[in-house]
Amino acid sequence: MVSIIVPVFNVEQFLEASLESIAAQTFADFECIIVDDGSTDGSGEICDAFCLKDSRFRVIHQQNAGIGWARNAGLDASTGEYIMFFDSDDILLPTALEVAVNLISSGPYDCAMFDFTQIGLDGTRLNDDRFTEEVIIFDGVCAAKRMCERPSWTSLTYQFVWNKLYSRKLLEEVRFGYDYTCEDFPFNFLVYQKTVKAIYKKSLQYLYRRNPRGLSQSVFGTRRALARLTMMSELDKKVVPSFRSIFLSKLYRMALTSRFDLEQRSDLKEYFRIFKPLKKKTFREYLSCPEISLSEKARTVALFWFPGLGRILFRLKYR
Repeated sequence: MVSIIVPVFNVEQFLEASLESIAAQTFADFECIIVDDGSTDGSGEICDAFCLKDSRFRVIHQQNAGIGWARNAGLDASTGEYIMFFDSDDILLPTALEVAVNLISSGPYDCAMFDFTQIGLDGTRLNDDRFTEEVIIFDGVCAAKRMCERPSWTSLTYQFVWNKLYSRKLLEEVRFGYDYTCEDFPFNFLVYQKTVKAIYKKSLQYLYRRNPRGLSQSVFGTRRALARLTMMSELDKKVVPSFRSIFLSKLYRMALTSRFDLEQRSDLKEYFRIFKPLKKKTFREYLSCPEISLSEKARTVALFWFPGLGRILFRLKYR
């Protein structure tokens, strides 16, 4: 019934425990597709050994291409009615799959979502006090708006791909197409454009490991800021009219944040190379969009005109 897709790259320290957490699920009707993305440590051998002892697991070995392309390979090879993504240094609590399947099958839902907490490298839980078992029904527009809010637990909950169970039909023609650590955002934005109805239970089912060497943390600082702009430039071509205001608001907040993050570095030239064509194409549309408040537009214009002020405000808020 479910295909679980696990991209793997040099995580031998955590990999076996992570795979064991999948094998221990109380809902057993699943296949797990492991994609070894060119690991150079012992991760590939761990994958092979695990597949030998549990027939629900199979592994694809490929040259290193990045987490998005590894997930694509697993998605293309999957056969399940539902799709779940899993990061290879995390832990899935035993009831996660059962909870997700019960949620998505309880109505005509395209997607089911559960909650997570962070754990350290030693497994210590870092945020364990916000789970109420509350159930929320939402549509794609609502999900996209929440994902595009300023960074918070709520926005991350809607942005990550590994705390969700997707119906296969929802992912038709949607793939990870970006070589960045921010590939979850465009993937889910495109998914939410197709989502009619989804369900979210604030139930802890996933332990997300804060691993500085993990696949999701492989790009930082300057490269990450520029990659996010490139990502938004590519996503702009695929946004449908009913989601344009959400996208434009997020685009200009992200563009400002990226600019001020780079202000004292030598990367502004590259920033403007990426952003100027996008701004030329979208700025008039942004200013004329009735769903975006006048105060937000005025703030955006002022900060672009007075970058020194913006840099100070950015440091006060984000540093």
